[in-house]
Parts: sequence; structure tokens; C-alpha cells
Amino acid sequence: MSNRTAVANGADPVQQQAAAAGNAVQDACNPVAVVGCFHRHLLALHRSGVSGDYLINNPVSLSFISKLNSLCRMTTDREMAALGAIDQIAKGEAVEYEVIPLGDTRLVGTEAPEQHTSCCEVSATFKRSQSCRHRPFGSGRSKS
Repeated sequence: MSNRTAVANGADPVQQQAAAAGNAVQDACNPVAVVGCFHRHLLALHRSGVSGDYLINNPVSLSFISKLNSLCRMTTDREMAALGAIDQIAKGEAVEYEVIPLGDTRLVGTEAPEQHTSCCEVSATFKRSQSCRHRPFGSGRSKS
């Protein structure tokens, strides 16, 4: 099967807003907020006619998924452990799992962010708060 390409239409306000949100959440560290924003924009993209493989592979989708992967410190080993654990949890069993704090860089290979007392609070527009001025996962972007 050959690979296809598609064009994300930056002139479309729905795609433009979704892309802006996908970029803004890169500063977030609240997975509930990231998922909520992702859900809103996926629905908006779908309503505007982007669906199926085109929605799954859209740069907006990939940017949100990338952020969720970095928040969870996703590796193949962690993914496989989680998939095994959900079977046990669904059966009513207790499961022990590893918790990697946001400042822990052992899986991402970056320098530790500056210390802070609480996690970033991300507003409805996903702008960083005054209390947290770091990009938790060393993505290289900087916004002052």
C-alpha cells in the first residue's frame, strides 16, 4: 500500500484555531485540560469535513498526541505495562504502577526544569500561569 499525502488548510479558521491550540498546549502539564482541548478540536475538525485517516494523521492530532505521550513519559515498555494493567483493573484487581514526577528527566534525556512548588495551571486558553515558567519536557521552544 502506498502512502498518501494530504494538505491541512491553514486558511480554514477551524484548522487554524485547532493548530493554534495544538501549539499552545505544548506548555501544558495538565492532562485533563490537554485531552479536553484535543476533544473539542477533533470534533470541530470532524464537523468541518476532516475525518478518518486524514483526522488521525492531521498535524493537529499528532501535536496533541505528542504532548500526551510526553506527559505520560511514554515508552514501549510503559505502554505494554499499561495495556496489561488495564486488563487486570477491568477484572477488579489492584495494579501497582510506576509514577514518574514531571521534573524527572530519566526517560526524556533533557535537563531538569527549574524547581517549582506546584504544577503549571493552564487557563482555558492554555497560556502558562505566572507561577510556572518552564517547558516541563525540554521541547526546545521558549516563550517568555
